[in-house]
Amino acid sequence: MLLLFPALVGLGLLRERMPAPERLFAGAALLLCSLLLVLAQAKYTVSGYRYGYAAAAGLFLFALPLWLAERRYPGPRWALALAPPVMLSVALYAILRPGYGADTYRGGILYRWAAGAVPVSPAGPARQAKAAVRAAQAAVPPGAPLLARIDHPYHFDFRRNRVFVADWPGLTGPSPPPHSADPAAWAEYLRRHGVAFVAWSWRSEAGMGAAYLQPLIVQSDSAFFKDQLGRTVLTQQALAAFEGRERAAYDDGAIRVHDLRAEKP
Repeated sequence: MLLLFPALVGLGLLRERMPAPERLFAGAALLLCSLLLVLAQAKYTVSGYRYGYAAAAGLFLFALPLWLAERRYPGPRWALALAPPVMLSVALYAILRPGYGADTYRGGILYRWAAGAVPVSPAGPARQAKAAVRAAQAAVPPGAPLLARIDHPYHFDFRRNRVFVADWPGLTGPSPPPHSADPAAWAEYLRRHGVAFVAWSWRSEAGMGAAYLQPLIVQSDSAFFKDQLGRTVLTQQALAAFEGRERAAYDDGAIRVHDLRAEKP
């Protein structure tokens, strides 16, 4: 997505007939949209469902100066020159204001790196996450089906194993999954469907622990959302209880892989 903006703006800015104010406007749209998305890059800081809105806003801001240039904008030129700083001011307010805006960008990987909370290059955490996921996968025999409820499941080698990624766990499955926190029920369900291994980000609770989800359940007016979050809590409680009954084939202090082929002695 971030490559889309430079490509489009580059095409537009190369048009000789675009006057200077419109070129400035288009350049500001590119800079702001790209900057805001990059600053927010980190797990659970900007919902993936909101990226479409950001892209649409960027395309609109880019298309507006093109449209004005085609129509020979008759208004005062200073109005166009004023648009970029106004856009920047609104963006800065959204970032710095208390609440969701500030929390979003302060959770971003670049913000935390600049603040010293992440003492590595911005690309470092991605490499570390991939290495952690691949190390956990190495504890699973090639070809063995695997249920994954972990951070960053996209780092799995999906050619090596058939990986069932539990995005919102407990909602669906080959047959209705247990609506329960009972680890025995979940272990039996997974074994019945041929899943012998479970990878679980137990330390972070896959970024969605009960302490985070319970207030959302209380606040939500949606029966579906309440059920979705409630099932997630129950499923993760069952996975947490595996630690006492199912053999751990791997545990690095953050990701644990359980072998369901035999109960823990």
